[in-house]
Amino acid sequence: MQASERANFLGETLFHFLGHGSNDQLFDIFDSIVRRGLLLTVGNKQGKLDRFRISLSNGTVEAIEIMQRARACFTDIPERHLAAHGEEYGRFGIGFSRKTILSWGGNPVIYLPNHPSADTFESTMGSMLYMQHRIPLLLAALKACMAPGNATLTINQKTLAGEERDQYIHQAELSLRYMWSFVKEMSGDENDYRYLYEREWRVVEGGVLNGNSAARLLTGEEAHELASKCPRWNNPIQMEPENLQRFPHQHAHQFFHFFNGVSGKTISQEMQTLLVPDEDLRARVQEYLERHPERFSEPKPNVKVFSGI
Repeated sequence: MQASERANFLGETLFHFLGHGSNDQLFDIFDSIVRRGLLLTVGNKQGKLDRFRISLSNGTVEAIEIMQRARACFTDIPERHLAAHGEEYGRFGIGFSRKTILSWGGNPVIYLPNHPSADTFESTMGSMLYMQHRIPLLLAALKACMAPGNATLTINQKTLAGEERDQYIHQAELSLRYMWSFVKEMSGDENDYRYLYEREWRVVEGGVLNGNSAARLLTGEEAHELASKCPRWNNPIQMEPENLQRFPHQHAHQFFHFFNGVSGKTISQEMQTLLVPDEDLRARVQEYLERHPERFSEPKPNVKVFSGI
């Protein structure tokens, strides 16, 4: 397939949309991203976790929830086809190159059917996820069994004991939960596969570069500020008691992080395209770019009125 043909299916610019709101609200979010980076969040717009219905061998159906690490979402829908996406997620989009998203550890999500039909293999991937949910329990049991006598663990001819052994087990669980953070429901309340068409990519908290975390928790002041703008974030995430016991919290924003790029380049310095709802906001954003040249790379982002057509 030629590059021109690929462009019909994949956009090389991936967009992060800021949601719906007034021009003042959208401009405020944009300014926050420039100053602090992308806000990585947990939970969906309803304040819930993704859920998958699994048909068990005994004929019963069980739902599992996925507690994911904080993330920011993007789409690789080509710019001219973004109209429907804009209706759902707003008309202010910040575009980054695919190479940049990859350098941030970004990857496409793995869409799993979450309303499987009976007597089919549709729940196969969900069943694998269900089995993987046993692994943290097994790792916790392994750690508990080895602790009293400080038993050793031999992996690839290397013997681990004490803190080194426990850290090895801990890292195994962290890696598993990191991978789960790229799992996404395929449908909403109806089995309409609506999320599949969003072509979502994610950047997920948890990456470490040169010994330093690429994301940071919110300060108390930042958490208070964001909760005042989105009151839902001041409530706990809606989750089953088992998950709540494992991830106790009072406010959703306790899991949120700011991510501001890697390799010495901030999020704003990696921006390539800014899609805005109208000419008024375009003028405000353009003036902002001129007023703060030190926050952006040359050439500065191309500011365009959103059309999505």
